[in-house]
Amino acid sequence: MSKESTKSSLKNSLKIEESYDISNKRKHKVGRPVDNVWNLFTDSKNAFNIKNGKSAECKNCHQIVIHHNKVLSVKSHLNKCQSFRKKMIHLEKNQLPDWFDEIKQKRKPKEIEQKKQKQIHDYTIKDLTVIQQKKINEEIAMYFYATGTPFQNVEQNHLLNAFKICRPNVALPSKKMLSGKLLDTCYEKVVKSVNETLSNLSFISLTSDGWSNVENQPFINYMAISVTKKKCYFLDSVFTKDQTCKDEWIVNDISR
Repeated sequence: MSKESTKSSLKNSLKIEESYDISNKRKHKVGRPVDNVWNLFTDSKNAFNIKNGKSAECKNCHQIVIHHNKVLSVKSHLNKCQSFRKKMIHLEKNQLPDWFDEIKQKRKPKEIEQKKQKQIHDYTIKDLTVIQQKKINEEIAMYFYATGTPFQNVEQNHLLNAFKICRPNVALPSKKMLSGKLLDTCYEKVVKSVNETLSNLSFISLTSDGWSNVENQPFINYMAISVTKKKCYFLDSVFTKDQTCKDEWIVNDISR
């Protein structure tokens, strides 16, 4: 065999080897692995390939889903797919995919809370109930009694206007109510509250104080003082008439 023929045969064999290596490399070309989520999503082959379109039929719910060849879109659909979720319920926690939303899995479709539609009365100021109006009257009355404010001031327009800013339908008690029914009600409640408090105290101090009213009539007040609670409670006010408030008289009056 001539040298020229040998050279040509070697060249041909090298070309064959090179072409084989190139084709072999193409066959074993390393790329991004296909996510297993596609197998859970559809039976369509190579649905992830852009050449096969941007949508595929979900094998769980049999709906055509537009996935844009993105794994996140497929996972998002499967997390919402009720047919797929029912299959996942029967699996153990360690068998669930990492991307599966376990919170939604625990919630059945019937248990999903529906947003309550607001009604027109939700945007309006509700009328006061009878109990609420009664409580307002008593608190206003206690303010007048505790501060010594004249009852006629309750009918002052500015006071009523201030309350109506908060509740347009509010009604304030009249001066007749302050001097009548409300006075009796508040007095009974205060007396009951003071008696209950004093009955639960271990030690109290009793004090007295003489005074005269605007008509120069003599009175004596009795007060109970709690050292532990640091409060004093009014007990009684006695008209002494012509009696002088000496120690002996006070002792006898206390013993009654």
